[in-house]
Amino acid sequence: NPVVKAFAAEMAVPAMEECMAALGGQGYMEENIIGRLVRDTMVEKIWEGTAAVLSLDLLRSMKVEGAWDAFLEWTMIIMASVPRDLQEKLDGPIGFLRVAIKDLEAAYKPPMHPLVPRAALFLFSYVASSLYLLEHAVWSFVSHQAERETDVEAFIRWVEEGGLKTVQEDIKKILTSPETRSETDKALVYGKDARSKL
Repeated sequence: NPVVKAFAAEMAVPAMEECMAALGGQGYMEENIIGRLVRDTMVEKIWEGTAAVLSLDLLRSMKVEGAWDAFLEWTMIIMASVPRDLQEKLDGPIGFLRVAIKDLEAAYKPPMHPLVPRAALFLFSYVASSLYLLEHAVWSFVSHQAERETDVEAFIRWVEEGGLKTVQEDIKKILTSPETRSETDKALVYGKDARSKL
């Protein structure tokens, strides 16, 4: 699954760095395996394919007839499953999620801007992971699990603080950027083409 591969590879290194920092000097010591985990997770971005390549895999999947509709149906089923007792508490985060789904739909609307696929992959990842957290929070709440309040809070924090808004802003910037942005990006990386003076 390109979404899981790319998102896990992208999120793993910062998470491992946080683990290392939480342990202070002990986290840096070679006797503790966190340093190795950081190195190993960094290579996942290479072994599993770059996010740009995986984003094109997702784009191809989204072009399959019925794929987008199936995804939308799944999102609606999960959001509709929120019990009445929980709706008021989750109204804000679910509203953010609905906007993110509309942004995702706009990102995949043809003709697709050439810089959108990578950012859209991460927006898709945040939306899907948010929905899985919501699905779990609803189950936990309905089945009266001891950790139900924590599960609900995990969903709320993930949607409001986990990076969803940042990737939405990235897509909006790309979609409103001039068509020359790709050429400018190329010039920033490789420099301007210039005639040889020889």
